[in-house]
Amino acid sequence: EVIEEMITDKFLCHIGCQTGVVTEEFSKKCKKILAIDIEESAIQKTSKRNYHCPVQIEKIDAIKYLKENTDVSPEVFYLWANYDAMESWVKKISDIRAGAIIILGIGLQAAVSPVKNSKPLQLDKAKELAKKYDGKIKLFSFNTQEESRSRGVGAFGLLILEAKKI
Repeated sequence: EVIEEMITDKFLCHIGCQTGVVTEEFSKKCKKILAIDIEESAIQKTSKRNYHCPVQIEKIDAIKYLKENTDVSPEVFYLWANYDAMESWVKKISDIRAGAIIILGIGLQAAVSPVKNSKPLQLDKAKELAKKYDGKIKLFSFNTQEESRSRGVGAFGLLILEAKKI
C-alpha cells in the first residue's frame, strides 16, 4: 500500500529478494519483476512462491547482471541496504539506470538497524541521502503478530529518490 502508486504497472527490480515474500506482494501491482539475490537458498525460496505477474528470478550480483544486460531497464528498484552501503547502492544504480526510481528500506528498530546515541543509523543516513539527492523519506508503524516484538508494534521507513547520473 505504501508504495503502490510507484510500482503499479511498472517493471520493478527487487535486489536482495531473500525469501520472495515482498516480491510476491509487489507482484500484485507490478507488470513485471526481476528478483535478484546472490544466495542460493533465497533463490530457491523465491522460486516456490505464486506470483501475479511475470517474475524473472536470478542468482547473481545485481549490478553485474544489469551491466551485462543493458536491454533490461527496470523503472523501479527496491532494496534494503546497511546504512554504510546505502549511498553506494544509489550511486551504482544511478550509474547504470539513470531515470529509475530507487526505493531503499530503512530499519528503524535496534533489531534491524544499529543505533548510536538513541538514533537508528539507517535513518540518519537516509536523511543525509534524501537531502543530497533530492529524495523523500516516508516513515511507518505497523502491528506485528508477535507480541514479544516491541509490544506488537513495528516501524520502518523508505527513502525514495530518482536515479540520476552522478
